[in-house]
Amino acid sequence: MGLTNPVPWSKEKEPLDVLVVVLDCVRAEDFAGGLTPVGGMPFVEQLQRESVAFPRATAPSPWTIPSHASLFTGLYPWQHGVHMKAALNLDTSLPTIPSLLHRQGYSTVSVSSNGFICPEFGLTAGFDASAWGDWWEKFLRLPESELPPRAVNFPRTQDLPTGSFWNSLESPVRYANRFPLLLNAGSHLASRILRPDAPFQPVVSPWIEPTVRGWVASQPAQTPLFCFVNLYDAHEPYLTEPSGLRGSRAIREYARLRMDRTSLLTGHWTPSPWEFDRLHELYRDMIRRMDVRIRALVDAFKDAGRWDRTLMILTSDHGQAFGEHGFLFHGYRVWEPLLRIPLWMRLPGGVAGGTQAKGWASLIDVAPTAMLAAGLSPEGFPSAVPLPDLIDRPRPEPVYSMADGVHVRKVLARMCPPERVDYWDTPFIAGYSDDRKMIFNISRETAELFDLVKDPREMNDTFAAHRGEVGPMFEGAREAGRQLLGKGGGSQSQSVEDRLRSWGYC
Repeated sequence: MGLTNPVPWSKEKEPLDVLVVVLDCVRAEDFAGGLTPVGGMPFVEQLQRESVAFPRATAPSPWTIPSHASLFTGLYPWQHGVHMKAALNLDTSLPTIPSLLHRQGYSTVSVSSNGFICPEFGLTAGFDASAWGDWWEKFLRLPESELPPRAVNFPRTQDLPTGSFWNSLESPVRYANRFPLLLNAGSHLASRILRPDAPFQPVVSPWIEPTVRGWVASQPAQTPLFCFVNLYDAHEPYLTEPSGLRGSRAIREYARLRMDRTSLLTGHWTPSPWEFDRLHELYRDMIRRMDVRIRALVDAFKDAGRWDRTLMILTSDHGQAFGEHGFLFHGYRVWEPLLRIPLWMRLPGGVAGGTQAKGWASLIDVAPTAMLAAGLSPEGFPSAVPLPDLIDRPRPEPVYSMADGVHVRKVLARMCPPERVDYWDTPFIAGYSDDRKMIFNISRETAELFDLVKDPREMNDTFAAHRGEVGPMFEGAREAGRQLLGKGGGSQSQSVEDRLRSWGYC
């Protein structure tokens, strides 16, 4: 890992600014460079031409909290202990990107639509300032919202309602996920009242861009920056513009479109092919809309005169399923639609733009890469590899991911038989090496093996025929599984369970 320059191909002598943008729920297949990329994203397509892409990139987890903990620490979930089999709170004594860069004089900020990236889960530890979304933003899209609803060390936040009645709305509103028409109508009505002359834009957390712009502009020119941003638009529920509901038939179809994770898990609802396809269309439309948002984040650095010395990493925390293996949305399993994510590294000046990296990459690799950008040693991360080291060579060891079971087991236990709860609560480890992917069932200590080139949909298990060739990956997966289940705990507090449910996790 010994590299002489803070970032190879760069002549910069001073620490680089680092911008990390996570597109929540965006899977690689539908993003630029994927198998079926969303069109109509001119800025993202230009950014792609200026970036090094890692087509073999995987998330450490199929859901938000463990993946972000891995991104910030450079550790797998079974190493940092933030998952459903242990506790959903990052140990603040663990070094993180913001805490390590802060010691080097960086100013650090986290600006997240996703409300899980907050002090309650330890995911803002080490940041000088942080702002995050509130539960209602995924249900009600307010165009005039330019201040963060929740923040630490920001001068102003939104004036939100307070009191028991407002707080009591958080729990029952989750049922609105099941049928989104009323959510869409409510957001449209609010938009018409607040901005009657402007078109309705179903954007989640419109305060993100002005908050980032204001923070970047306020920093001293000589101070290097680490800026983390999470955009939530591709996460369910999916709202649409009125133009997408022209005619009574379109309105009726949208009205019966379910986004009901709980009923799927309990077996009370099986989505039809039409529902899978329609939800996928809405999802792709929301991805397309993020083009202008990504551009606005880059413009904040350009306008501050920082873009020419900024390392940008554009990625996702996990993917999303739309009928693959009969599944919908994310979590619980380690199938490709849930784990394969876009991962781009844009170097200052667009150096090496358009390059396709060879090695398997993971979100854990962001941490040592940020250290390189700061002129620090990338050592000290037991499993992570700096992204530059993966461009022209394979990863020295397999890369792993995990699924940690159901999020609110007690709720499912009241709604379906124990065997169905156990089915979804089964933990898995996924391992990747060369063209192969292994799925290891931790509880049973059994494995499946897939050739991702010949069988990208993971339909043909070849483990029995090739077991002798993948012994090291099998043992690595088994050891990761032992660590995952060896942390103890696994029972979350009532407040954490309530928060998980309000954000749609059951």
